[in-house]
Amino acid sequence: MTKKQKINYIKIIIMKINENHIFLLFAFITISLQCKAQYNMDNTPVNSCSGIFYDSGGSGTNIGATYTCIVQGSYSNNEDYIKKICSNNGENLFFTFNEIDIVGSDYLMVYDGDTTTAPLIATLDSSSVATTFISSSTCLTFKFHSGDNGTTGWLNGDCDNGGNWSASFHCLQQVIITDTLVNTCSALFIDDGGLNNSYSNNVNSTITFCSSNSNCLNLNFLELDLGQGDQLTFYSGSSTLGSPLITLDQNTIFPIQTIIPINETCLTAQFTSDSIGVGQGWKAYLECTQLCELIPECGSNSPPTDQCIDATQIFYSDPICANTSNYTCFDQNGVDWDDVPGLVFCGSIENESWLTFIANDTVAKIKVWTQNCQNNDGIQISVYSTIDCQNFVQYSNCVSVGLPTNFLVTASNLTLGNTYYILIDGFAGDICDYVILLESGISNNETILSTNIPIELYPNPFSDKAILHYEIMQPSNVLIEIFNLYGDKIQTIFQNKMDIGIYNTEINIYSDGIYFIKLSIDKKSNFIKAIKMN
Repeated sequence: MTKKQKINYIKIIIMKINENHIFLLFAFITISLQCKAQYNMDNTPVNSCSGIFYDSGGSGTNIGATYTCIVQGSYSNNEDYIKKICSNNGENLFFTFNEIDIVGSDYLMVYDGDTTTAPLIATLDSSSVATTFISSSTCLTFKFHSGDNGTTGWLNGDCDNGGNWSASFHCLQQVIITDTLVNTCSALFIDDGGLNNSYSNNVNSTITFCSSNSNCLNLNFLELDLGQGDQLTFYSGSSTLGSPLITLDQNTIFPIQTIIPINETCLTAQFTSDSIGVGQGWKAYLECTQLCELIPECGSNSPPTDQCIDATQIFYSDPICANTSNYTCFDQNGVDWDDVPGLVFCGSIENESWLTFIANDTVAKIKVWTQNCQNNDGIQISVYSTIDCQNFVQYSNCVSVGLPTNFLVTASNLTLGNTYYILIDGFAGDICDYVILLESGISNNETILSTNIPIELYPNPFSDKAILHYEIMQPSNVLIEIFNLYGDKIQTIFQNKMDIGIYNTEINIYSDGIYFIKLSIDKKSNFIKAIKMN
């Protein structure tokens, strides 16, 4: 069974078990774990609106192999804990499990309330994958049990073959459609039937949402089921004047593209239902983001590659359209990325792909639009530097989106001229369409790869020496340099004033790896990737 097959199977089972309970399965998280309070699994109740929930071992990862144990986990054998986590402001709780690594016959049970007599939402075990829960009230209760997962009879049998988990949580306001104005940047927008019932007949209500922090509102639908003749219409601004952005009805095809007000910080929704029949209604997640534009047209870039070592280079203001299908979870050595210790990511990796860019500022901003996700889980993205595609330094927040939505990735503390890598992965292996646009801090295609300076390198890859072929159209100052994956200059090959002509310059790099050769002719320059391998 492949990872994708396992993920789909688990998701179907969870949804079936909870079809009679108030439970939503989706994922939306922007991870910034360092600033949140940490709560470990024990018997101590928690009242909070923000935090990270860990197993009893805390934020430490699995210890790894030892002389006597195949795997040492973060939590211990023979644990039995019950922990209640409640919001401290009367709102619902939104939990996103970023990592689940439960082993053996151990399990974590999740109850929709403040005791273990509340409805059971799910039982997470060794086959579970990252998932998300919203409480129907103000609390969720977790019951954890670990057995004796040691290897009794093998060596000394004193193993703690445990695992670990981490889940971020925050409070989430529920907003039922009524004639009102709501200032918010995080809400669950639902019909008048609430989370678990159908809406009413003969409804005519108008609600306006306005951003509470001046950023752009984005509305993403989790569910939609409208009866014949019933309509939900959206308008930019704080009234129903003007042309609607979109009207949803019985014939609307799901998933629905993110709804964004045009040049406004408010979004108005009007719902009307007749007296003939009703549907199950809707659930939609409202958030504020720094992205106000609709999805741009595709640019001329090639799609991402399956391997870091061959990452596709992208450029400023040139949108790339791609999809998370047809990618694997293995590195260039055939090793599962989840087993590569030098890569830290926001969850497991199932179908990762790679892009690369050269920084022309200390901060780079990357816009991402996600849509048409098969499992409604979204994608995950982070930015790194690396010299060997095995050991990575993270330069951005790790963003994971569970809806066809828009978000901004910001990479900071960059070095001008250095090369950085963008890792894209489907959350829990989801298959999504997405568009990436490098907004700032990234080299421009016209200046970095100027068509006025055509160059060739052959052979490439090469094992001994390569020839750089280029032409000079007028007497010019010529400079040829070699840079590594970090963007550090490692060698100056040639520097002199040259006449008109066609030239071949020998390139000799001593160590295997990926390099960039920069050809500068007066004030214009061009880069070409070189791969040295024996």
